Amino acid sequence: MRSFPRSWSVFRALFPVRRRRRGSARRVTARLSGIRTLAGVEGLEGRSMLAVVTWDGGTDGTGTNFLDAVNWAGDVLPGAADTAVIGASGTTAAITLSGTATVTEINSSRPLRITGGTLTNARFVGTDGAQLLATGSGGTLSAVTLASDLDVSDGSVTVRNGLTLEGATVRIGDRDGNSTGYVTFEEGTQTIAGSGEIVFGASSSNAITPRGAYNPGAAPTETLTIGAGITVRGNRGAIGDDWTAYYYPITLVNEGTIAADASTPFASDLGYDQPGAGYYTSSFSNAVDRSAVTNPLPEGAYKNFRYDYSSLNYTFDGLTAGADYRVRLHFVEHAYSSSGQRLMDVAFNGSTVQTALDIHAESGARSKALAKDYSVTADGAGKILASLVAKQDYALLSAIEIFQGTTRVASSDAGGATPGTITIEPAVLVNEGSLAASNGDALTVAGTWTNTGLITASGATLNLGGSFSTAGLGALDGSRGTVNLTGTLDNTAATLNLNDTTSPLRIASGGTLSGGRIEATGTGKLVAAGGTLSGVTLASDLDVSNGSITVRNGLTLDGATVRIGDRDGNSTGYVTFEEGTQTIAGSGEIVFGASSSNSLMTRGAYNPGVTPTETFTIGAGITIHGNAGRIN
Repeated sequence: MRSFPRSWSVFRALFPVRRRRRGSARRVTARLSGIRTLAGVEGLEGRSMLAVVTWDGGTDGTGTNFLDAVNWAGDVLPGAADTAVIGASGTTAAITLSGTATVTEINSSRPLRITGGTLTNARFVGTDGAQLLATGSGGTLSAVTLASDLDVSDGSVTVRNGLTLEGATVRIGDRDGNSTGYVTFEEGTQTIAGSGEIVFGASSSNAITPRGAYNPGAAPTETLTIGAGITVRGNRGAIGDDWTAYYYPITLVNEGTIAADASTPFASDLGYDQPGAGYYTSSFSNAVDRSAVTNPLPEGAYKNFRYDYSSLNYTFDGLTAGADYRVRLHFVEHAYSSSGQRLMDVAFNGSTVQTALDIHAESGARSKALAKDYSVTADGAGKILASLVAKQDYALLSAIEIFQGTTRVASSDAGGATPGTITIEPAVLVNEGSLAASNGDALTVAGTWTNTGLITASGATLNLGGSFSTAGLGALDGSRGTVNLTGTLDNTAATLNLNDTTSPLRIASGGTLSGGRIEATGTGKLVAAGGTLSGVTLASDLDVSNGSITVRNGLTLDGATVRIGDRDGNSTGYVTFEEGTQTIAGSGEIVFGASSSNSLMTRGAYNPGVTPTETFTIGAGITIHGNAGRIN
């Protein structure tokens, strides 16, 4: 609350005399609309008050500067205890904030652009779709509450003293990856509180950057908390990075949800493309005639397309088993000016519904959009597979939409942006909520981290990077996705259990599994994909059928089998015992498949032509056998 001014100031505020400004003849008549609406105007002297201050846009209503008093009724800027009301009138849509504004609330029907300015202690309420807009000039939000959306699709904003969402969405970057957004939480312990979403677009440079105080290499003393009601999701972006984590260390506590789910910034956006649906993508620049299509897509969606000389295959899961849907396919014949040049069959879930579809013949012209609707029933697993089989020249597709009734429930922008990766990399991560990867996206967890919540992968890839322990891994459900170890898992004096829920664990390039014992049941297993085992005991099999693994500090088999290469010789495996005296101990087997390139290699320290000083021992309980390969 603000202290009320002295008597003469009160009179001036209530009954302003409007002066001549900027060479324009001005009215001097006091306007009732220009008088502040005061709450509690009683005992004015020495009292506090609340006021509603209304925007009038200055002399001719064209003003846009939030901090120019002439643009406010009564020529008085809103203050810390005031509510600023900005109506829809005015010739310029957006209001700009370039300095520091401290208000209780901004209620605006027009967008507010932060162009290097600072908004402090305010609640922003946008009406008629008005948003808070971040720009390339940057700006700061300090202890701000968002009751309407924040657009960071092409700009940056710094947050201090926390951020509260009241059902709002913060959009970082755009859907197509053509622009990038940056949000920095700067110094001090902060919380993203309330309920709402933060959505990453398609640029891999999109970033939420938590920054503590400058303290290179030190343990973090500050914390950024993502509250339980907050979901961070989307396609591509990073929450933290290794450079900032080292120089400006901070702990990130996630109580909410961080989901790499390939969701788009707006529900009305087409879904991202499926890169496995066909081999090639392309685009063209000619104008597209959409006049024959009812409810056409934006023109840009028709100018991108995916194609293949064999077939295109788009898969949509998560539908209702046995339910009926309307599938709409969008095409443009971009190359041919006559019919009969491109033909393809259309099939759903393996059943052909149209043969020899000719885009030019049905649309009637080159560069003219065509939309085809088909009634399709989802299979027993709730899936629809849409296939376009090339019969003459390549099959192509611009977009696909799936409707249940009039509601679009799934879509894909063929040839457009594809699912990407969200990376979490603060100095320290404590997950108490949910980390999830789905819909073909990937989630990478890095830094030093622990999980007491849940980590899941479904139809997506989860990369367990950074540094963590078996106890710190916590609850993991990768049964419907791919789980890669890309960091260091400290299993010392512990047992890592792989099962139907965890799914196979791939030791990928850069990944190290150190110490302890590995056990597996059901579909759980350890798969070599370029990483390292250090001082590990295997009580379950190691799959090196199509990959490589480096072993350090010895390997113990407890009834386990290591399979190098496959039976048919179609894939090759490589196991390297790297430097230092080592032993394959315990009891078990190493089996070579059929490829002559299969290899079990032993390497001492680099010392050309010198008598070896290191030893590799195959223990008495170990049998190495099989078809083809070498030990060297």
